[in-house]
Amino acid sequence: MDTTQLAMFFHLIGFGLLATMNVSGWLLNAQYRKAADYKSKLIVLSSARAIGLLSPLAIGIVLLTGIANMMVRGLGFTTEVWLEIKVILFLIAATNGVLFAIRSKKRGGLVAQLAQGSAPGGSEATLASMDRLASVFNIVQSVLLISILILTVWKPGRF
Repeated sequence: MDTTQLAMFFHLIGFGLLATMNVSGWLLNAQYRKAADYKSKLIVLSSARAIGLLSPLAIGIVLLTGIANMMVRGLGFTTEVWLEIKVILFLIAATNGVLFAIRSKKRGGLVAQLAQGSAPGGSEATLASMDRLASVFNIVQSVLLISILILTVWKPGRF
């Protein structure tokens, strides 16, 4: 396997990790919404956190192998428009993921307080808002990842 094939292989592995985390986010969010009590919700959130810990690894793999693929092919960030858009969408998705991770930690803490019965007043309304944000996050990340995949396959403006 030469350098180009190796970089592409790991790039696909990284994208596969991101796609898997996206699908698991949808599934875990559905389980979270079905949970009858706060202790059950907390268990689901701890599972989501474990999966979310893989995201920096996946982002790093995709970013490094993407740059390697560009270098091997002699492409720059401004060489092809589809590639520019793809990199921008990826950076938006990565930034969105980091910001959501910060909010998720707060959400988990709030669910833990509610499970213990020590949450301040208005916590349920705050949690409902955080739950809606999680649903929107899943939609946005899915649209970004599908857009990146379409750009990768279609490569508009390339020919």
